[in-house]
Amino acid sequence: MAGAQELIAEAHHAWKSGDGERARALTERAIHAGDERESRAGLARLRGLVELYGGDQAAAQENLELAAEALSETEPGQAAGLLFMAADAASHRGRVDEAVEYVRRVRAPGYRRFGEWFAASLCGELAAGPWQVLDGAPPELDERNAHRWVLSMAISRHGPYPGAARAFGVVAVERLDAYGIGAMGTVVLTWLAELELRLGHLVDAHAHAGEALTRATAMSLSATATDAHALLAHLAAITGADRQCRHHAEFALRTAAVTHNDLAAARANWALGCLHLAHGEFSEAAERLRRLPHPAIAAAAVADRVEALVRCGEAGEARAVLGEFTGDPAALASCRAQLPAEEPETQFTLALSTPDSELRTFDRARTRLRYGRWLRRERRVAEAVTQLRAALEAFQGLGAAPWTGAAAAELRAAGARAGDTTAHPLTAQEREVARLAASGLSNKEIGARLFISPRTVGYHLYKIFPKLGIANRAQLRGTALAG
Repeated sequence: MAGAQELIAEAHHAWKSGDGERARALTERAIHAGDERESRAGLARLRGLVELYGGDQAAAQENLELAAEALSETEPGQAAGLLFMAADAASHRGRVDEAVEYVRRVRAPGYRRFGEWFAASLCGELAAGPWQVLDGAPPELDERNAHRWVLSMAISRHGPYPGAARAFGVVAVERLDAYGIGAMGTVVLTWLAELELRLGHLVDAHAHAGEALTRATAMSLSATATDAHALLAHLAAITGADRQCRHHAEFALRTAAVTHNDLAAARANWALGCLHLAHGEFSEAAERLRRLPHPAIAAAAVADRVEALVRCGEAGEARAVLGEFTGDPAALASCRAQLPAEEPETQFTLALSTPDSELRTFDRARTRLRYGRWLRRERRVAEAVTQLRAALEAFQGLGAAPWTGAAAAELRAAGARAGDTTAHPLTAQEREVARLAASGLSNKEIGARLFISPRTVGYHLYKIFPKLGIANRAQLRGTALAG
Protein backbone atom coordinates (compact mmCIF):
# COMPACT_ATOMS: atom_id res chain seq x y z
CA MET A 1 0.00 0.00 0.00
CA ALA A 2 1.39 3.41 -0.97
CA GLY A 3 2.52 5.73 1.83
CA ALA A 4 1.44 9.34 2.35
CA GLN A 5 4.52 10.89 0.69
CA GLU A 6 4.21 8.64 -2.35
CA LEU A 7 0.51 9.49 -2.71
CA ILE A 8 1.24 13.20 -2.34
CA ALA A 9 3.83 13.02 -5.12
CA GLU A 10 1.41 11.06 -7.33
CA ALA A 11 -1.40 13.56 -6.64
CA HIS A 12 0.85 16.50 -7.48
CA HIS A 13 1.80 14.88 -10.80
CA ALA A 14 -1.90 14.29 -11.58
CA TRP A 15 -2.69 17.92 -10.78
CA LYS A 16 0.09 19.28 -13.02
CA SER A 17 -0.98 17.11 -15.93
CA GLY A 18 -4.57 18.32 -15.64
CA ASP A 19 -6.32 15.42 -13.90
CA GLY A 20 -7.91 17.41 -11.09
CA GLU A 21 -10.40 14.72 -10.11
CA ARG A 22 -7.65 12.12 -9.62
CA ALA A 23 -5.53 14.66 -7.72
CA ARG A 24 -8.40 15.19 -5.25
CA ALA A 25 -8.95 11.47 -4.80
CA LEU A 26 -5.25 10.84 -4.18
CA THR A 27 -5.14 13.73 -1.70
CA GLU A 28 -7.92 12.13 0.33
CA ARG A 29 -6.06 8.83 0.30
CA ALA A 30 -2.86 10.54 1.45
CA ILE A 31 -4.66 12.07 4.43
CA HIS A 32 -5.61 8.61 5.67
CA ALA A 33 -2.37 6.86 4.70
CA GLY A 34 -0.22 7.87 7.64
CA ASP A 35 0.63 10.42 10.31
CA GLU A 36 -0.62 13.77 8.95
CA ARG A 37 1.86 15.63 11.16
CA GLU A 38 4.77 14.07 9.26
CA SER A 39 3.37 15.10 5.90
CA ARG A 40 1.60 18.29 7.00
CA ALA A 41 3.55 20.62 4.68
CA GLY A 42 3.10 18.35 1.66
CA LEU A 43 -0.61 17.92 2.29
CA ALA A 44 -1.20 21.62 2.88
CA ARG A 45 0.66 22.40 -0.35
CA LEU A 46 -1.35 19.85 -2.28
CA ARG A 47 -4.68 20.96 -0.80
CA GLY A 48 -3.82 24.56 -1.61
CA LEU A 49 -2.94 23.77 -5.23
CA VAL A 50 -6.08 21.68 -5.76
CA GLU A 51 -8.35 24.34 -4.23
CA LEU A 52 -6.66 27.30 -5.96
CA TYR A 53 -7.71 26.27 -9.44
CA GLY A 54 -10.37 23.71 -8.62
CA GLY A 55 -12.29 24.89 -5.59
CA ASP A 56 -12.53 27.30 -2.67
CA GLN A 57 -10.22 30.32 -2.75
CA ALA A 58 -10.37 30.79 1.03
CA ALA A 59 -9.26 27.19 1.59
CA ALA A 60 -6.55 27.61 -1.04
CA GLN A 61 -5.20 30.75 0.62
CA GLU A 62 -5.17 29.15 4.07
CA ASN A 63 -3.42 25.95 2.97
CA LEU A 64 -0.87 27.65 0.74
CA GLU A 65 0.07 30.03 3.55
CA LEU A 66 0.44 27.11 6.00
CA ALA A 67 2.61 25.18 3.57
CA ALA A 68 4.79 28.23 2.89
CA GLU A 69 5.36 28.77 6.60
CA ALA A 70 6.24 25.11 7.13
CA LEU A 71 8.78 25.14 4.28
CA SER A 72 10.23 28.62 4.79
CA GLU A 73 13.38 27.32 6.53
CA THR A 74 14.01 24.03 4.75
CA GLU A 75 12.75 24.80 1.21
CA PRO A 76 12.79 28.62 0.80
CA GLY A 77 12.41 28.48 -2.99
CA GLN A 78 9.36 26.24 -2.77
CA ALA A 79 7.95 28.43 0.02
CA ALA A 80 8.33 31.46 -2.26
CA GLY A 81 6.29 29.76 -4.99
CA LEU A 82 3.57 28.94 -2.46
CA LEU A 83 3.44 32.55 -1.27
CA PHE A 84 2.96 33.70 -4.86
CA MET A 85 0.05 31.29 -5.25
CA ALA A 86 -1.42 32.36 -1.90
CA ALA A 87 -1.33 35.88 -3.32
CA ASP A 88 -3.32 34.67 -6.34
CA ALA A 89 -5.95 33.15 -4.03
CA ALA A 90 -6.12 36.37 -1.99
CA SER A 91 -6.48 38.37 -5.22
CA HIS A 92 -9.40 36.18 -6.29
CA ARG A 93 -11.04 37.01 -2.96
CA GLY A 94 -10.52 40.75 -3.54
CA ARG A 95 -8.00 40.95 -0.69
CA VAL A 96 -5.30 42.79 -2.56
CA ASP A 97 -3.58 44.06 0.61
CA GLU A 98 -3.11 40.48 1.79
CA ALA A 99 -1.79 39.47 -1.62
CA VAL A 100 0.78 42.27 -1.49
CA GLU A 101 1.79 41.19 2.02
CA TYR A 102 2.41 37.62 0.82
CA VAL A 103 4.70 38.57 -2.05
CA ARG A 104 6.61 41.03 0.13
CA ARG A 105 7.32 38.19 2.55
CA VAL A 106 9.35 36.39 -0.13
CA ARG A 107 12.97 36.41 1.00
CA ALA A 108 14.45 33.38 -0.78
CA PRO A 109 17.64 34.15 -2.72
CA GLY A 110 16.82 34.67 -6.38
CA TYR A 111 13.09 35.14 -5.72
CA ARG A 112 13.21 38.55 -4.09
CA ARG A 113 13.11 40.42 -7.40
CA PHE A 114 10.03 38.42 -8.45
CA GLY A 115 8.42 39.39 -5.15
CA GLU A 116 9.17 43.07 -5.73
CA TRP A 117 7.81 42.92 -9.27
CA PHE A 118 4.70 41.05 -8.12
CA ALA A 119 4.00 43.65 -5.42
CA ALA A 120 4.49 46.47 -7.93
CA SER A 121 2.11 44.75 -10.35
CA LEU A 122 -0.61 44.35 -7.71
CA CYS A 123 -0.23 48.04 -6.82
CA GLY A 124 -0.28 49.20 -10.47
CA GLU A 125 3.34 50.35 -10.32
CA LEU A 126 5.18 47.75 -12.43
CA ALA A 127 7.68 49.19 -14.90
CA ALA A 128 9.16 45.97 -16.34
CA GLY A 129 8.01 44.10 -19.45
CA PRO A 130 7.24 40.35 -19.55
CA TRP A 131 10.49 39.25 -21.18
CA GLN A 132 12.49 41.30 -18.69
CA VAL A 133 10.58 39.59 -15.89
CA LEU A 134 11.25 36.17 -17.45
CA ASP A 135 14.97 36.96 -17.70
CA GLY A 136 14.92 37.84 -13.99
CA ALA A 137 13.59 34.41 -12.97
CA PRO A 138 15.58 32.57 -10.28
CA PRO A 139 18.30 30.35 -11.81
CA GLU A 140 16.73 27.14 -10.48
CA LEU A 141 13.55 27.81 -12.48
CA ASP A 142 14.68 26.29 -15.75
CA GLU A 143 12.89 26.33 -19.10
CA ARG A 144 10.59 23.44 -18.13
CA ASN A 145 9.61 24.78 -14.71
CA ALA A 146 5.98 25.92 -14.57
CA HIS A 147 6.73 28.75 -12.14
CA ARG A 148 9.12 30.36 -14.63
CA TRP A 149 6.30 30.95 -17.11
CA VAL A 150 3.29 31.25 -14.83
CA LEU A 151 4.81 33.76 -12.41
CA SER A 152 6.19 35.88 -15.25
CA MET A 153 2.71 36.02 -16.80
CA ALA A 154 0.99 36.60 -13.43
CA ILE A 155 3.26 39.58 -12.83
CA SER A 156 3.07 41.01 -16.36
CA ARG A 157 -0.66 40.74 -17.04
CA HIS A 158 -1.35 43.89 -15.00
CA GLY A 159 1.80 45.67 -16.17
CA PRO A 160 2.32 48.68 -18.44
CA TYR A 161 2.76 46.67 -21.67
CA PRO A 162 -0.46 44.71 -22.24
CA GLY A 163 0.33 44.06 -25.90
CA ALA A 164 3.69 42.53 -25.05
CA ALA A 165 2.11 40.56 -22.20
CA ARG A 166 -0.42 39.17 -24.66
CA ALA A 167 2.34 37.98 -27.00
CA PHE A 168 4.18 36.50 -24.03
CA GLY A 169 1.03 34.70 -22.89
CA VAL A 170 0.68 32.92 -26.23
CA VAL A 171 4.24 31.60 -25.90
CA ALA A 172 3.70 30.65 -22.24
CA VAL A 173 0.64 28.53 -23.03
CA GLU A 174 2.51 26.76 -25.84
CA ARG A 175 5.49 25.99 -23.59
CA LEU A 176 3.42 24.79 -20.63
CA ASP A 177 1.36 22.50 -22.84
CA ALA A 178 4.50 21.18 -24.54
CA TYR A 179 6.05 20.36 -21.16
CA GLY A 180 2.96 18.45 -20.01
CA ILE A 181 1.77 21.10 -17.53
CA GLY A 182 -1.66 21.54 -19.08
CA ALA A 183 -3.35 22.68 -15.88
CA MET A 184 -1.13 25.74 -15.66
CA GLY A 185 -1.48 26.37 -19.40
CA THR A 186 -5.24 26.49 -18.88
CA VAL A 187 -4.90 29.09 -16.12
CA VAL A 188 -2.68 31.25 -18.33
CA LEU A 189 -5.30 30.99 -21.11
CA THR A 190 -7.79 32.85 -18.90
CA TRP A 191 -5.22 35.59 -18.24
CA LEU A 192 -4.52 35.79 -21.97
CA ALA A 193 -8.23 36.15 -22.75
CA GLU A 194 -8.55 38.88 -20.12
CA LEU A 195 -5.69 40.83 -21.73
CA GLU A 196 -7.22 40.44 -25.18
CA LEU A 197 -10.57 41.70 -23.90
CA ARG A 198 -8.84 44.80 -22.48
CA LEU A 199 -7.02 45.37 -25.77
CA GLY A 200 -10.15 44.96 -27.89
CA HIS A 201 -9.09 41.69 -29.57
CA LEU A 202 -12.51 40.21 -28.94
CA VAL A 203 -12.36 37.31 -31.40
CA ASP A 204 -9.10 36.04 -29.91
CA ALA A 205 -10.37 36.67 -26.38
CA HIS A 206 -13.50 34.61 -27.06
CA ALA A 207 -11.46 31.77 -28.57
CA HIS A 208 -9.04 31.63 -25.65
CA ALA A 209 -11.72 31.96 -22.96
CA GLY A 210 -13.77 29.23 -24.66
CA GLU A 211 -10.73 26.96 -24.87
CA ALA A 212 -9.94 27.64 -21.21
CA LEU A 213 -13.51 26.72 -20.23
CA THR A 214 -13.41 23.47 -22.21
CA ARG A 215 -10.04 22.48 -20.79
CA ALA A 216 -10.84 23.53 -17.22
CA THR A 217 -14.08 21.56 -17.25
CA ALA A 218 -12.30 18.44 -18.52
CA MET A 219 -9.55 18.85 -15.90
CA SER A 220 -11.94 19.53 -12.98
CA LEU A 221 -10.43 23.00 -12.54
CA SER A 222 -13.72 24.50 -11.42
CA ALA A 223 -12.27 27.82 -10.20
CA THR A 224 -10.58 28.40 -13.56
CA ALA A 225 -13.80 27.40 -15.32
CA THR A 226 -15.66 30.01 -13.25
CA ASP A 227 -13.17 32.68 -14.32
CA ALA A 228 -13.67 31.63 -17.95
CA HIS A 229 -17.48 31.80 -17.63
CA ALA A 230 -17.20 35.36 -16.27
CA LEU A 231 -14.95 36.41 -19.16
CA LEU A 232 -17.30 34.85 -21.72
CA ALA A 233 -20.22 36.70 -20.11
CA HIS A 234 -18.37 40.01 -20.51
CA LEU A 235 -17.50 39.27 -24.14
CA ALA A 236 -21.11 38.30 -24.88
CA ALA A 237 -22.34 41.56 -23.33
CA ILE A 238 -20.08 43.58 -25.62
CA THR A 239 -21.09 41.70 -28.77
CA GLY A 240 -24.80 41.66 -27.93
CA ALA A 241 -25.21 37.92 -27.34
CA ASP A 242 -27.76 38.45 -24.58
CA ARG A 243 -28.66 34.83 -23.90
CA GLN A 244 -25.03 33.70 -23.73
CA CYS A 245 -24.17 36.62 -21.47
CA ARG A 246 -26.85 35.71 -18.96
CA HIS A 247 -26.00 31.99 -19.12
CA HIS A 248 -22.30 32.52 -18.42
CA ALA A 249 -22.90 35.24 -15.83
CA GLU A 250 -25.42 33.17 -13.89
CA PHE A 251 -23.06 30.18 -13.82
CA ALA A 252 -20.15 32.34 -12.65
CA LEU A 253 -22.22 34.05 -9.94
CA ARG A 254 -23.67 30.78 -8.66
CA THR A 255 -20.25 29.10 -8.39
CA ALA A 256 -18.36 32.16 -7.16
CA ALA A 257 -20.75 32.58 -4.24
CA VAL A 258 -19.71 29.26 -2.68
CA THR A 259 -16.01 29.39 -3.59
CA HIS A 260 -15.15 32.92 -2.41
CA ASN A 261 -14.25 33.94 -5.97
CA ASP A 262 -15.02 37.66 -5.76
CA LEU A 263 -13.04 38.29 -8.95
CA ALA A 264 -15.38 36.16 -11.08
CA ALA A 265 -18.49 37.47 -9.30
CA ALA A 266 -17.48 41.07 -9.97
CA ARG A 267 -16.66 40.32 -13.61
CA ALA A 268 -20.04 38.62 -14.09
CA ASN A 269 -21.93 41.55 -12.55
CA TRP A 270 -19.93 43.95 -14.72
CA ALA A 271 -20.98 41.91 -17.75
CA LEU A 272 -24.66 42.13 -16.81
CA GLY A 273 -24.30 45.85 -16.11
CA CYS A 274 -22.69 46.35 -19.52
CA LEU A 275 -25.57 44.43 -21.13
CA HIS A 276 -28.15 46.69 -19.43
CA LEU A 277 -26.21 49.78 -20.53
CA ALA A 278 -26.22 48.59 -24.15
CA HIS A 279 -30.02 48.32 -24.00
CA GLY A 280 -30.47 51.73 -22.36
CA GLU A 281 -31.59 50.17 -19.06
CA PHE A 282 -29.68 52.58 -16.88
CA SER A 283 -31.26 51.92 -13.48
CA GLU A 284 -30.74 48.17 -13.90
CA ALA A 285 -27.17 48.80 -15.05
CA ALA A 286 -26.45 50.99 -12.05
CA GLU A 287 -27.79 48.33 -9.68
CA ARG A 288 -25.57 45.64 -11.20
CA LEU A 289 -22.52 47.91 -11.25
CA ARG A 290 -22.93 48.59 -7.54
CA ARG A 291 -22.22 44.87 -6.96
CA LEU A 292 -18.53 44.70 -7.79
CA PRO A 293 -16.89 43.08 -4.75
CA HIS A 294 -13.38 43.30 -6.17
CA PRO A 295 -11.28 46.49 -6.24
CA ALA A 296 -9.58 45.78 -9.57
CA ILE A 297 -12.86 45.09 -11.38
CA ALA A 298 -14.53 48.07 -9.68
CA ALA A 299 -11.72 50.29 -10.95
CA ALA A 300 -11.86 48.85 -14.48
CA ALA A 301 -15.65 49.31 -14.62
CA VAL A 302 -15.72 52.84 -13.21
CA ALA A 303 -16.59 54.57 -16.51
CA ASP A 304 -19.55 52.23 -17.04
CA ARG A 305 -20.76 52.75 -13.48
CA VAL A 306 -20.51 56.53 -13.74
CA GLU A 307 -22.37 56.52 -17.06
CA ALA A 308 -25.16 54.36 -15.64
CA LEU A 309 -25.53 56.56 -12.56
CA VAL A 310 -25.49 59.85 -14.48
CA ARG A 311 -28.01 58.63 -17.03
CA CYS A 312 -30.45 57.44 -14.38
CA GLY A 313 -30.23 60.75 -12.51
CA GLU A 314 -27.76 59.78 -9.76
CA ALA A 315 -25.03 62.34 -10.51
CA GLY A 316 -24.28 62.80 -6.80
CA GLU A 317 -23.53 59.11 -6.34
CA ALA A 318 -21.47 59.14 -9.55
CA ARG A 319 -19.36 62.00 -8.20
CA ALA A 320 -18.86 60.11 -4.93
CA VAL A 321 -17.72 57.00 -6.83
CA LEU A 322 -15.29 59.07 -8.83
CA GLY A 323 -13.93 60.69 -5.69
CA GLU A 324 -12.60 57.29 -4.59
CA PHE A 325 -11.02 56.45 -7.95
CA THR A 326 -7.28 56.93 -8.46
CA GLY A 327 -6.60 54.68 -11.43
CA ASP A 328 -6.29 54.95 -15.20
CA PRO A 329 -6.11 58.61 -16.39
CA ALA A 330 -8.14 57.88 -19.53
CA ALA A 331 -10.97 56.33 -17.52
CA LEU A 332 -10.82 59.19 -15.01
CA ALA A 333 -11.10 61.81 -17.76
CA SER A 334 -13.91 59.92 -19.50
CA CYS A 335 -15.81 59.82 -16.21
CA ARG A 336 -15.28 63.50 -15.42
CA ALA A 337 -16.53 64.45 -18.87
CA GLN A 338 -19.92 62.96 -17.99
CA LEU A 339 -20.40 64.99 -14.81
CA PRO A 340 -21.95 68.49 -14.69
CA ALA A 341 -19.52 71.41 -14.41
CA GLU A 342 -16.46 69.35 -15.34
CA GLU A 343 -15.47 70.99 -18.68
CA PRO A 344 -16.54 68.02 -20.83
CA GLU A 345 -14.57 68.97 -23.94
CA THR A 346 -11.27 69.23 -22.06
CA GLN A 347 -11.91 65.90 -20.35
CA PHE A 348 -12.96 64.08 -23.52
CA THR A 349 -9.87 65.35 -25.32
CA LEU A 350 -7.69 64.16 -22.45
CA ALA A 351 -9.38 60.75 -22.41
CA LEU A 352 -8.64 60.30 -26.12
CA SER A 353 -5.02 61.45 -25.93
CA THR A 354 -3.54 59.36 -23.11
CA PRO A 355 -0.50 57.31 -24.18
CA ASP A 356 -2.15 53.87 -24.22
CA SER A 357 -5.60 54.93 -25.42
CA GLU A 358 -5.06 53.45 -28.89
CA LEU A 359 -4.56 50.02 -27.30
CA ARG A 360 -7.98 50.05 -25.64
CA THR A 361 -10.13 49.94 -28.74
CA PHE A 362 -13.51 49.35 -27.09
CA ASP A 363 -12.97 51.86 -24.29
CA ARG A 364 -11.81 54.46 -26.81
CA ALA A 365 -14.86 53.88 -28.99
CA ARG A 366 -17.16 54.21 -25.98
CA THR A 367 -15.50 57.54 -25.13
CA ARG A 368 -15.95 58.73 -28.73
CA LEU A 369 -19.63 57.77 -28.56
CA ARG A 370 -20.10 59.78 -25.36
CA TYR A 371 -18.15 62.70 -26.85
CA GLY A 372 -20.17 62.62 -30.07
CA ARG A 373 -23.42 62.54 -28.12
CA TRP A 374 -22.33 65.58 -26.10
CA LEU A 375 -21.20 67.48 -29.23
CA ARG A 376 -24.51 66.79 -30.95
CA ARG A 377 -26.44 68.16 -27.98
CA GLU A 378 -24.18 71.23 -28.07
CA ARG A 379 -25.28 71.60 -31.73
CA ARG A 380 -21.72 71.11 -33.00
CA VAL A 381 -22.97 68.66 -35.57
CA ALA A 382 -19.94 68.35 -37.87
CA GLU A 383 -17.61 67.60 -34.95
CA ALA A 384 -20.15 65.18 -33.51
CA VAL A 385 -20.35 63.28 -36.78
CA THR A 386 -16.55 62.87 -36.87
CA GLN A 387 -16.49 61.32 -33.39
CA LEU A 388 -19.58 59.18 -33.97
CA ARG A 389 -18.30 57.80 -37.26
CA ALA A 390 -14.99 56.87 -35.63
CA ALA A 391 -16.90 55.14 -32.83
CA LEU A 392 -19.14 53.32 -35.29
CA GLU A 393 -16.20 52.02 -37.32
CA ALA A 394 -14.49 50.76 -34.18
CA PHE A 395 -17.64 49.02 -32.92
CA GLN A 396 -18.19 47.43 -36.33
CA GLY A 397 -14.62 46.16 -36.37
CA LEU A 398 -15.07 44.64 -32.92
CA GLY A 399 -18.41 43.05 -33.73
CA ALA A 400 -19.98 45.03 -30.86
CA ALA A 401 -23.50 44.95 -32.29
CA PRO A 402 -25.45 46.88 -29.62
CA TRP A 403 -22.87 49.65 -29.54
CA THR A 404 -22.80 49.80 -33.34
CA GLY A 405 -26.56 50.38 -33.18
CA ALA A 406 -26.17 53.10 -30.54
CA ALA A 407 -23.56 54.96 -32.62
CA ALA A 408 -25.68 54.62 -35.76
CA ALA A 409 -28.70 56.04 -33.90
CA GLU A 410 -26.68 59.03 -32.75
CA LEU A 411 -25.44 59.59 -36.31
CA ARG A 412 -29.00 59.57 -37.61
CA ALA A 413 -29.96 62.05 -34.90
CA ALA A 414 -27.10 64.25 -36.13
CA GLY A 415 -28.47 64.09 -39.68
CA ALA A 416 -25.78 61.73 -41.04
CA ARG A 417 -26.25 58.33 -42.60
CA ALA A 418 -24.54 55.55 -40.69
CA GLY A 419 -24.03 53.61 -43.91
CA ASP A 420 -21.70 56.31 -45.21
CA THR A 421 -19.01 55.22 -42.78
CA THR A 422 -18.23 51.95 -44.50
CA ALA A 423 -16.76 53.57 -47.62
CA HIS A 424 -13.19 54.28 -46.64
CA PRO A 425 -10.12 54.01 -48.90
CA LEU A 426 -7.89 52.62 -46.12
CA THR A 427 -7.81 49.23 -44.46
CA ALA A 428 -8.19 49.03 -40.69
CA GLN A 429 -4.42 48.75 -40.13
CA GLU A 430 -3.69 51.52 -42.64
CA ARG A 431 -6.08 53.79 -40.74
CA GLU A 432 -4.23 53.06 -37.47
CA VAL A 433 -0.84 53.73 -39.09
CA ALA A 434 -2.12 56.95 -40.67
CA ARG A 435 -3.68 58.14 -37.41
CA LEU A 436 -0.50 57.55 -35.42
CA ALA A 437 1.67 59.15 -38.14
CA ALA A 438 -0.69 62.16 -38.17
CA SER A 439 -0.14 62.52 -34.42
CA GLY A 440 3.59 62.95 -35.02
CA LEU A 441 4.96 59.50 -34.15
CA SER A 442 7.96 58.12 -36.05
CA ASN A 443 7.90 54.84 -37.97
CA LYS A 444 9.80 53.17 -35.13
CA GLU A 445 7.34 54.45 -32.52
CA ILE A 446 4.34 53.39 -34.63
CA GLY A 447 5.86 49.94 -35.10
CA ALA A 448 6.32 49.57 -31.35
CA ARG A 449 2.67 50.53 -30.72
CA LEU A 450 1.25 48.16 -33.36
CA PHE A 451 3.84 45.36 -33.00
CA ILE A 452 5.03 45.59 -36.60
CA SER A 453 8.42 46.53 -38.01
CA PRO A 454 9.34 50.12 -39.00
CA ARG A 455 9.81 48.82 -42.56
CA THR A 456 6.21 47.60 -42.59
CA VAL A 457 5.06 51.01 -41.31
CA GLY A 458 6.92 52.66 -44.19
CA TYR A 459 5.26 50.32 -46.69
CA HIS A 460 1.81 51.14 -45.27
CA LEU A 461 2.50 54.89 -45.60
CA TYR A 462 3.70 54.35 -49.20
CA LYS A 463 0.23 52.95 -49.99
CA ILE A 464 -1.67 55.43 -47.80
CA PHE A 465 -0.49 58.68 -49.40
CA PRO A 466 -1.94 58.11 -52.91
CA LYS A 467 -5.16 56.70 -51.46
CA LEU A 468 -5.69 59.95 -49.53
CA GLY A 469 -4.48 62.16 -52.38
CA ILE A 470 -1.54 63.55 -50.43
CA ALA A 471 2.20 63.55 -51.08
CA ASN A 472 3.90 63.40 -47.68
CA ARG A 473 3.62 62.74 -43.97
CA ALA A 474 3.09 66.38 -43.00
CA GLN A 475 -0.12 66.52 -45.04
CA LEU A 476 -1.61 63.73 -42.91
CA ARG A 477 -2.08 66.28 -40.15
CA GLY A 478 -4.65 68.08 -42.24
CA THR A 479 -6.86 65.01 -42.63
CA ALA A 480 -9.68 63.77 -40.39
CA LEU A 481 -7.31 61.02 -39.20
CA ALA A 482 -5.36 63.58 -37.21
CA GLY A 483 -8.24 63.74 -34.74
